[in-house]
Amino acid sequence: MQAGAMLDGRYRLIEPIGAGGFGQVWKTYDPNVDRLVAVKVLTGDAGSSRQVARFAREAAVAGGLAHPNIVTIHDFGSAAYNGQTCAYLVMELLPGQPLSSALQACGG
Repeated sequence: MQAGAMLDGRYRLIEPIGAGGFGQVWKTYDPNVDRLVAVKVLTGDAGSSRQVARFAREAAVAGGLAHPNIVTIHDFGSAAYNGQTCAYLVMELLPGQPLSSALQACGG
């Protein structure tokens, strides 16, 4: 993935804001609703059918929850990117710092 790329013909990737074992999270623009969102994209070996199924369950479970302390899920899907299919999860973009930074500041 790279900045400026369009995901699924809709989501314009702006900049990476996090990464982990399963993929990357991007600050992204959604022109359909004129808002910034966070998009989590599975990468590398995380794109296996088993991991995609787990990712889909995560989207379904989180999408069914509504609480001020839980991020809102807007969309889930898969798209072709550079000849590969990648699963993605679109959620609200929240201000703040990564959890790792907050924990480090607390001495954790």
